[in-house]
Amino acid sequence: MPDRDEHAHRAGWVELRVHGVSGTPPESMLASAHVCQVAGDDRSRCFRPTDAQGRETRGPDGQVVEAFHWGRWTSGSWTQALWILLIPFGIVNAAQFMLPSPGDRTSSRFFHASSGAVLRLLALLLTLLFAIGVCVIVVDLLAWQWLARMDLPGDDRVVLAPAVLVAVVAVYGLSFLGRSHAGRRRYGAAMEADGLPDLRDTAFFDGDPDSPSLRHLHRAAALFLVSWVGVSAVAGSRPMLADLGRWTPGIGLAVTVVVVVVLGDPERTTTVAGGDGGWRRWWHGISADGEARAGDPPSERVARFLHRLGLAAALSAAFAIAVAPVSGTGELPGGAGPLPGIEDAAALGGLGGAVVVLLLFVAVLGLARSTRTSLGPVPAPFGRFAAGMTAWLAASVGFFVGIGLTAGSALAVQGALNRLQNRPTVAAPEVLQRVSFTWGVTAVVVVGLGGAAVWHLRRRRDRFVAAASAAYTFGPAPDGEAPRPRMHPLWLARVGRAMQIARLKNHLELVFWIFGAVGSVLALAAAVDYLLERLTDGMGGGALTVVDWFTGSASAAGEPVVGDDIVIGLGQIMLLGLAGGAVLLARGAIRAEGPRRALNVVWDVIAFWPRSVHPFVPPPYAQEVVPALIRRICWHLGEPDPLPDTAAPGEEPAGAAAADGGGYGGDVNPHPVDLVVVAAHSQGSLISLAALLRLPPHLRSKVRWVTFGSQLRQQFPRAFPHYVRPGDLLTLTERHNWISLYRDTDPIAGPVTSWAHTRDAAGVLRSCRLGGPPEPVPDDVDPCTGRRVSGREWRLLDPPASDRRFQTSAVAGIRGHSDYWLDPDWDRALAAARGVPASPAPAAPPGDG
Repeated sequence: MPDRDEHAHRAGWVELRVHGVSGTPPESMLASAHVCQVAGDDRSRCFRPTDAQGRETRGPDGQVVEAFHWGRWTSGSWTQALWILLIPFGIVNAAQFMLPSPGDRTSSRFFHASSGAVLRLLALLLTLLFAIGVCVIVVDLLAWQWLARMDLPGDDRVVLAPAVLVAVVAVYGLSFLGRSHAGRRRYGAAMEADGLPDLRDTAFFDGDPDSPSLRHLHRAAALFLVSWVGVSAVAGSRPMLADLGRWTPGIGLAVTVVVVVVLGDPERTTTVAGGDGGWRRWWHGISADGEARAGDPPSERVARFLHRLGLAAALSAAFAIAVAPVSGTGELPGGAGPLPGIEDAAALGGLGGAVVVLLLFVAVLGLARSTRTSLGPVPAPFGRFAAGMTAWLAASVGFFVGIGLTAGSALAVQGALNRLQNRPTVAAPEVLQRVSFTWGVTAVVVVGLGGAAVWHLRRRRDRFVAAASAAYTFGPAPDGEAPRPRMHPLWLARVGRAMQIARLKNHLELVFWIFGAVGSVLALAAAVDYLLERLTDGMGGGALTVVDWFTGSASAAGEPVVGDDIVIGLGQIMLLGLAGGAVLLARGAIRAEGPRRALNVVWDVIAFWPRSVHPFVPPPYAQEVVPALIRRICWHLGEPDPLPDTAAPGEEPAGAAAADGGGYGGDVNPHPVDLVVVAAHSQGSLISLAALLRLPPHLRSKVRWVTFGSQLRQQFPRAFPHYVRPGDLLTLTERHNWISLYRDTDPIAGPVTSWAHTRDAAGVLRSCRLGGPPEPVPDDVDPCTGRRVSGREWRLLDPPASDRRFQTSAVAGIRGHSDYWLDPDWDRALAAARGVPASPAPAAPPGDG
């Protein structure tokens, strides 16, 4: 280790790379076949490249090249493959942080608190959907309709009571699935006591103090529902007792819902800290400055009581089944059809979700309208996604996926059981089967959008080929001739197509609006249709209504096939594919880390945000990774641990996990460097943004910043306007000499600090810049590599320009979002961030086309 430290000391600076999503392996990050871990623990790790003999290798400028690897927080263990079940929970949880900041207006604060409360209610409904799915599959299809109708030893109670207990175990299994590590950081109060905490504030990383209460409440709600289903199974044997037994979990579930709603705004400082909210602070156990008190707040005591009551109700339901009287043939009353009450339970999830999504639309719309001008002047490219309605769009997609997984799993089990010969046939609740029509319409929409995308690509193909040709025409022309492209026409067509595909991300807003609108209309129509059927039940039915056009109904056996049959068939294929695909993906991810990294890309994006509205989501990695990155930067600069001992009582401090003199905290580097260049890719740019905002002020002049393939304009500030703000980006540009790299072929990211890239009539390239004048100003084009320089932002050619006559480089493929560090402009970007001149590359003669 001393030799390694002396290398860093002699180099004078460190290039610290931070990867993005999909947990890029350290070997790829460092472009080295051999690497060695030099610091960290088993999750937040630091690597350096070595040769075949294990000797550390350095960068071209003699700098230490180090990879900060955080990917194992989301894909390190095989159990994390099962997180696929939690994806709807994670989407709804992240939606909370997409809400615009309420500011100081009373109306905005009301709508923000209302949106948070409704999001928590929607999250609770997703947990209930999981419980409903388990009850349908285990209690209804397998136990009641299948095993109980077979000639097995014993009576119906032998299979039904254990099935209820299996549902209870499944609820607890779900609640523990995301708890891969224990211990909650206690950072303290927010810097802004009367507002929302942001990436600067310690309270953001601490997460919402209501999470323990929410965990109890979600378990209680799911257990009350299991109890209600279990008691319904014996409703025909003892009607009076059954009615009382069904009322008890029903009341318990209703009380649980009320407690979830009155918990208030998930981002606690809006309604708890500051002001006169004395009773709210008492209820949450929050001090006047917004810091969580030690002890047991009343809200958590109530939640724990409801949890215990729900468990007692579920176990009592299993006991009631075990002692219920049966007929002479060993059957419980209720017939051979579906389990009594299961249809109502399934309707609760579907109807409740449709109503809550509608309420959320109203609340988020009110918040978006009341905060239109609260952020002040914001450059148009940084404007809020979907006019501030992002939270509703994301939450509606989360609910749509959640009910799809529930219905798809039930229909998959139904189909598997019905394929068995000489066995009783089973049928899932009609409400879940109606979901097939909704997903069938979704399939039609997907096909339509795909066709529109293909038509759009074909229509503008020549324009992008011309743009690619212009990008590869640079440098001096020989003998006064006009500049010629340095790439073969076939490659220009490939580049143009890649540029077109990369532009499709600019249409995501329209796609989300279509899916959100279609899903919400169909879900609401299904809810109204179900209620109308229940109201007209026994009254001879009713005439065909407009609502029926949006719900669909299959034709009876022997009748001609109609359009609804086709749509329902498509929906069943999509639902079966959704359920089957989830099983196959989880199976592959359990067996190998590579598929697990690909599967958990979604968690790389949404698990950055703390637990807020759903307590079962995986632990947020930001509260561990951001402090680890800060500590590593400070260690390289020879500074002691700048963060306090943030471990909870009885836990090991975060800085205690150190590796042989190169840890994140606790020790001090005996050979500090003068400068650290943080080079962050994709999601890593958000992690590094949070770290730089919290960096000690006296170290800011010693840290430089390079981002590449970053979404710090395309997604983060538009979807999370309170947490990623243009003003912060401008501050970091000046403070850390920020250089941003992007490619026109990147399908995920794009330019950050520049926009409106045009070419005027005289052929001069122009663009607007963050913090610059409103009108476009001229750009520069490097004569050696063709990079386009728009202030602090560089557009890199992909693939890099090559002289085909002299074979100065290989054209192996289009890299898109990957391998920025292999670009010939990489070292020049590091030099520009450091403020030193880069050694010029020899200008290659123009190619022969």
